[in-house]
Amino acid sequence: DAAKAAAEAWFKHLRKGGTGAKVTVRMACENYVEHLLSLDRDRAAGEAKRRFAQYVNETPLGKIELQRLKARDVELWRNSRARTPVILQDKRKHPSRQRSASTLNRDMTPVRAALNLAVQDGHATADAAWKSKMRPIKDADRRRDVYLDLTQRRALISHAVVDLVPLLSALSLVPLRPGAMAKLVVGDFDKRLS
Repeated sequence: DAAKAAAEAWFKHLRKGGTGAKVTVRMACENYVEHLLSLDRDRAAGEAKRRFAQYVNETPLGKIELQRLKARDVELWRNSRARTPVILQDKRKHPSRQRSASTLNRDMTPVRAALNLAVQDGHATADAAWKSKMRPIKDADRRRDVYLDLTQRRALISHAVVDLVPLLSALSLVPLRPGAMAKLVVGDFDKRLS
């Protein structure tokens, strides 16, 4: 009975336009990277490849065939990602911190895109296993509405440590993130555009 049910499911997959190849989640992710490269989206491909190598390829999720992928498998992977702390670049100050909802959304986005591409390519006939389990967390990526007016900026700069004053002054003039501002060098200045 089990063999008959499996055969019927297989032929149903083929009738819906599915391919006969056995494709794992890892293979779907690799196909997605190739797809991005074919669209000349090298930076996005590199980022997706890094994320897949970090938290999909060698995990139990990466080894599951798309046709056998269940919502529970995706839920376990997502919960595992949510519990994994973020390791910060400057480990001296903070070795790690809890993964935020926006980080989890960024982790899920390329995986969801890879699985959706697999459906388009006929490697899977339905997205039911991940459609609800990889939904982005609402309001996780909303803009921060904190803005210091001119008086508040001047007060902050006047009370800052002397070494921090040039950075804060520059940040009050140019709309950059602090990390981007800190990486600037004299060669980045365009005299023509001031």
